[in-house]
Amino acid sequence: MTAELAIENHFIELLSERENQWRYRPDLKTEAALWDNLRGHLNRMNTAKLEGIELTDLEFKRVRTEFERQTGTPFQASQWLRGENGVAQLPLEREDGTSVSLEVFRNKDIGGGTSAYEVVHQIVPDTDHKTRGDVTLLINGLPIIHVELKNEAAKDGYMQAFDQIKRYAIEDGFFNGIYGATQLFVISNKVDTRYFARPSQNTPEAYERMKKFLFNWRTEDNAVISDLFDFTREVLRIPDAHELISQYTILVDDQKSQKFLMVLRPYQIHAIRKIRAQAADHKGGYIWHATGSGKTITSFVATKLLAQHAIGVDRTIMVVDRTDLDSQTQDEFTKFASEFHTGQTSGTSVSNTLIVGIKNQYQLSKSLLSAKNNNTILITTIQKLSAAIRSAQKESEAEGTQRFEKLKKEHLVFIVDEAHRAVSDEEMKKIKKVFPQSTWFGLTGTPIFDENKKQENGSYARTTQDQYGDLLHAYTTKNAMDDEAVLGFQVEYHSLLSEDEQEDIVRGVNGDELPTDLLEQEKLIPTEAYEQETYITALLDKIFDRRSLLKKFTFKQGLPTMSAILTTHSIKQAKAIYHELQRRKAEGNLFTGKAFDDRHRMEDPDFPRVAITFSTNPNQAEIGLMSNN
Repeated sequence: MTAELAIENHFIELLSERENQWRYRPDLKTEAALWDNLRGHLNRMNTAKLEGIELTDLEFKRVRTEFERQTGTPFQASQWLRGENGVAQLPLEREDGTSVSLEVFRNKDIGGGTSAYEVVHQIVPDTDHKTRGDVTLLINGLPIIHVELKNEAAKDGYMQAFDQIKRYAIEDGFFNGIYGATQLFVISNKVDTRYFARPSQNTPEAYERMKKFLFNWRTEDNAVISDLFDFTREVLRIPDAHELISQYTILVDDQKSQKFLMVLRPYQIHAIRKIRAQAADHKGGYIWHATGSGKTITSFVATKLLAQHAIGVDRTIMVVDRTDLDSQTQDEFTKFASEFHTGQTSGTSVSNTLIVGIKNQYQLSKSLLSAKNNNTILITTIQKLSAAIRSAQKESEAEGTQRFEKLKKEHLVFIVDEAHRAVSDEEMKKIKKVFPQSTWFGLTGTPIFDENKKQENGSYARTTQDQYGDLLHAYTTKNAMDDEAVLGFQVEYHSLLSEDEQEDIVRGVNGDELPTDLLEQEKLIPTEAYEQETYITALLDKIFDRRSLLKKFTFKQGLPTMSAILTTHSIKQAKAIYHELQRRKAEGNLFTGKAFDDRHRMEDPDFPRVAITFSTNPNQAEIGLMSNN
């Protein structure tokens, strides 16, 4: 037995263990056998619709033709599997002339209902190329997840398995026919395991683009799961594998050129699961995910799943920042709504519409007062929401109905994308007063902790935890860089204080005690030290060294091709740096170091063009003064 076959056999044994719920089918070895198996599942699932009369050969031939039409491209297959109200169906005209819609896949029947789970391996497809797929996971007879395995000594590791899938798809036609339903791939060389969504097309370009989206699995506390068997226990057991397909993959369609299936990363899935569990207990909290790691998608999917699947949640409302809603986010939501076909709406929503509330407060007010609709989520800004609540109350009172009083008693769940930009604690408290049963979740890349808490202002929250509740899940910038989910940093450390200066400052604030570790010393340096004129002078001298500038700003033909951001310790320090920089620039003594020459020159007379920006807490008493400054 080869090492690869031994890995495959143990993998199947693990899947077949009772707690993982996959039934091993060694009798299925060809694509023809898979078709016969699917036929059996269709008869089982549709006994009532078929009135006890199983599909004839001619009828199943018609079913097969319709299946191949619905799965003609990978994107079409994904759309079809989403189905009308979550149920994938195939229309059939029976031999007696009657018409029925056969249920094939129910996205909500996770771990029960009509769903049956089977595992097969070494399937020979109905193609001229007699290739064999390693392991396939079937749901109701449909090949939904395909796994390709290599041994530990494989030259290119798991990428050898990726290249094999690519070859099967493009050259061999393996993922046509019944394999046209495949949604997810898993690749592994036993010690390194990745998963990825099926590319949108069976082309070299589509598979090349997908190389950036081969995800490893992380546990809830961000430990990487590389081993195939550990991955299997964490991800491929039931109900988790079915959830990954039905709840944590989304269709993206911008109605133009972008049409593809996206599977969420593990940290997004963990965060959503936490939100759903907390919402069921009427408890809020916040998610700390690194900037650029996909918080908006996480918010959107969490909101959608709460609307469609949560027990005890009456309505879900996603609150976004005003500027985001007017531009970027609205386009994103339109793309994510593609599986519902109808996308955004105005006016009263219909049963298969996902997004309501973007356009205006009147639309939002109508939606709040309408009957609950599990296929609808509300997306708005805090400003439109506050106005819509007032409008809904007035409308209900004018009509003499109790609709608004009923709404006040409902369990509303608010998910706030960009927790501190979109909603202040003052605004949240006002809405909670109207809806005392509401639950709030905030997503942020920059949480506010005790160390950087807001200035005291009455009873308003000063930290993220004060406003939203406990931290539910964290995925830091370090985690994101490890996963290459965000761009990395080139870190250079420059100390602008001499050792003697640093020691004097630390002794002065630490009772003449001096920690031996330099980093521990730095932690004790007060903010005021960074605001001193001598420090700011040293900072500008360092940044505006001529040779360093040419390198950092990548000057070409005497002009800069890069921009830069300088983050500061405080608003006061930012202002001091800005004013000193502008003074030195005006006096012509900003640049330091060796003079420019013919090979190293700067021909931009306005360099650097500098602006200063900072955000203030809207509850701070001095906001007016800061705005004037």
